[in-house]
Amino acid sequence: MDKVKNTLSNFKNTLFGQVKINYSSKGFDIADFAMILFFAQRFITYLMVSSLGKIGPVFIMGILGLMYVVAVVYKYKQNKRLDFLIFFALFFLVITLSFLSILRIPDLKFWIFGSQMNLPVQLIDVRKTIFALLIVILVKDFNKILRNIYYASLLNFVYLLYQAVLYLLSGNWDAYYSLPARNMIYNMSYGYEMIFVCIVLIIMAFIKKSLILLTMGSLALACSTFFGSRGSLLIFMTFALLMILVYAGDSPKINRTTIKEKLRYLLNVILVITISFLLMLLIPKLDRALDNLKEKWAPAESELALMEGSDDLAESEDTLSSRTVDSVIGGEFLDSNGRIKIWQTAFNSYLESPIFGKGIYGDRLEVGKRWYWGYSHNIVLELMNHFGIFGLAFFGYLLYSVIKKIIRSPEKTTRLLYIIVLSLCAKLFLSDSYLISAYFWLLIGLLIVDSELPNKLSNKKLALATLGILILSIVSGSILLIKDYQNQKFQTIKITKPTVILSTTNTNSDTFKIYQTIKDSGFQAVTFTNSSGIGDVDENTLTINDFTKMKESGAIFEDGEFFYQNTYIRPSTIQDDNRIRTKEFFMEHGLTEPIAYAPPYGSYNSTIEYRTMHHYSFVQVNKTGAKSQPIKMITYPSSMNMQARQLYWENADEKTELLDYIEKAKNNDSLIILNVNTNNFSLDQIKEILALLKDKKFESVTYQDLAEQAKLLPADFSLKNYIENTYMYGYINKYLN
Repeated sequence: MDKVKNTLSNFKNTLFGQVKINYSSKGFDIADFAMILFFAQRFITYLMVSSLGKIGPVFIMGILGLMYVVAVVYKYKQNKRLDFLIFFALFFLVITLSFLSILRIPDLKFWIFGSQMNLPVQLIDVRKTIFALLIVILVKDFNKILRNIYYASLLNFVYLLYQAVLYLLSGNWDAYYSLPARNMIYNMSYGYEMIFVCIVLIIMAFIKKSLILLTMGSLALACSTFFGSRGSLLIFMTFALLMILVYAGDSPKINRTTIKEKLRYLLNVILVITISFLLMLLIPKLDRALDNLKEKWAPAESELALMEGSDDLAESEDTLSSRTVDSVIGGEFLDSNGRIKIWQTAFNSYLESPIFGKGIYGDRLEVGKRWYWGYSHNIVLELMNHFGIFGLAFFGYLLYSVIKKIIRSPEKTTRLLYIIVLSLCAKLFLSDSYLISAYFWLLIGLLIVDSELPNKLSNKKLALATLGILILSIVSGSILLIKDYQNQKFQTIKITKPTVILSTTNTNSDTFKIYQTIKDSGFQAVTFTNSSGIGDVDENTLTINDFTKMKESGAIFEDGEFFYQNTYIRPSTIQDDNRIRTKEFFMEHGLTEPIAYAPPYGSYNSTIEYRTMHHYSFVQVNKTGAKSQPIKMITYPSSMNMQARQLYWENADEKTELLDYIEKAKNNDSLIILNVNTNNFSLDQIKEILALLKDKKFESVTYQDLAEQAKLLPADFSLKNYIENTYMYGYINKYLN
């Protein structure tokens, strides 16, 4: 037994070294608990949503917010310092810069307030982003910070393993909180969160000399690689290089003194990668084992159902794969996936204002026109676009300061903590925005706490600086509010009777037949027409003759079918050519110029977005499901989320769902949108629904009708209407409803 212990001890010394890393983190207070919850927020939010439903996120935000307040009061009573005001100063500085950016370039309003990365919404979420800075200032002690993120990592480790098993069981990421239901073979967010766990566990393995933690870290790397994207490997590689080249041997120099330590850390990295690779080989085996359990426990109510389940299981066994592994095998690991074009666009955008930049989210003005997730995908280019040469200088100083801390800090735990956070920030070279990255703000917090700044600033100076920035924020915000109020263009549309929009998509030989069926029933139809689908009679196209008949009977046309997007977004060359051809075709035949623009290729191709309310308007999604709901009131922001339901069903349940949708609109005097896909329809079903709509006295309108109702004259301006048609009201209303 002693021999085994000695062998194990020698092995640990070989891996972790004989010198013990001093690490002491005694004591817990409210700030420590808040930090653990913050970095385990995905897990905690999942629990809250599972138990409380829709109010779960609000509940956890309330709990965390209360903990911050208590922690601030507690810390002030302890040391009589107002260091937490640094957080508020930076918070209001970002808000002020956002207001000033919009005042300078009004088009930034859409990107800051209305886009997917709505900045105010991101900033006020106490579970994310800049609040990482606050909790670092409250905790301060680097040993405690390291301990807290370690405990959070343990919670995340369990949660993320659970999510991986759920994915293997179900074949999708539906259970992964905040991710839309999708049958993707990878989950980018999962990969990044698991690599955070991986790095922290490996660091703690070195500190505690624990083979168990090293193995857990290897498993985390395996899961991150198998289920995540390639970006998580960039983080691990950055971590490995920092540990070997900078941390090992307490010097970045390679000489006789340091080479042994650097080789030892290289051995650890190789060991972790090897274990991770072996564990990845077990994941498909685990998948097959879970499939066998599903088959064994499947309900025996129907032999056919069981057989179909077995077929699905067999298919799952054959198709389980990893995007990252596949990219390595296929030689596509270094493929830019469009990023080089994005970076070129971002750099050209920077050249338009190289000294001062374009302001917060300034890169979106050009990048966002071409790609739906329209940001630079690179922190350097993003800072350059936002602040010009000053942004570049800030990045250089930031990187220099962190590397200096890693090299010169006397405490090993301090150096290790910087390595963790800097490695996690490597993601910003490929993805995400620094403004909404918790790790970026964590890094800023560490540098502030580890500097002389808090000691140099008295409470009075802190209070005056924060007050000054707050006043500037209020003034700039007030000016923006006045200007924005005077620029109101739309009023809230209130639906007062059962109303329906009927549309057809996919231009082919059946388009005229469906249009005529709708027209004969006394309803209007918006026909989405693609010029490439109009042509000779011997092809599966809408003939020129039928097209002319539709035009003469008053048909309402739009161009491009399912290739629409807002005018802030520029289409790809192919789609733009298609839109131009359709536009020319319409003009040739005496039709009004088309008003909708095409989006780039991507997962949002199924979305039609109309330019009927300013630049970003009515949305129609080509899918059935519970997301489509009758609409009672249409505001400018809510118009972005109007969704159609397909006028088609394949089984009794789908028909019941559609009938319920119609009945709900009848009972509530609200609007519904029904779309017929000419590639997949039943004329009998269309006639049945049209008869039902007529019997229930639905009024037929078009998108253009709604656009006319939405127009607002200056004489009708009101504060109520202004508030209802702001992005923030739309976001809050959508979330609460």
